[in-house]
Order: sequence, then C-alpha cells, then structure tokens
Amino acid sequence: MSEYKKRDHMALDAAGGYYIRHVSAMTGEKLHAKSEIAAELGYRDMLIDDLVTVLRAVLPLLHTGDEVPMDYYADKPGSLGMTLRALKRAEER
Repeated sequence: MSEYKKRDHMALDAAGGYYIRHVSAMTGEKLHAKSEIAAELGYRDMLIDDLVTVLRAVLPLLHTGDEVPMDYYADKPGSLGMTLRALKRAEER
C-alpha cells in the first residue's frame, strides 16, 4: 500500500492555499531533491506526532474538568513542554 495518495490540489488550495503555498516555497527555496523534501515532511510529521500525543493526553482531562498534571510541561518526549518548543520552532521558520 502506498504511503502517498493522490490529492486534489485544487481542493487543498480552496481550503486555504495549502498546495500553492508549498509549491511556491519549494521553488523559492530551491527544494528540488526528494531527500530535501522528505526531510521537511519528516520534520512536519514529528511536530504533528508531538501534538497528537499531547492532545490524546489532555483532551480527556478537559472533559473531566481535572487540572492538567504539571509533568505535561516537563522536558520529556510527548510532554506539553516539548510540544510547545516544537511549535515555537515551527513558528520561527
């Protein structure tokens, strides 16, 4: 089974310019090699995985009204602190 599916780039653009933004950036930054593009996709996958981990941990707490434990702010993989730093890295780009 393929890792990549054929996507409707027109629909991606209609939803917020998600396709053309990347085509323009890749062209402007001269990202032409598959390895360069794969590295960027891998970095974004890492950020998404961090966010999903935090959401899975925090969302149930929001439904119960419990406070978020302080260890979610710690410097461990999947912690809110690590994810906030990952978001900061993404914003700095």
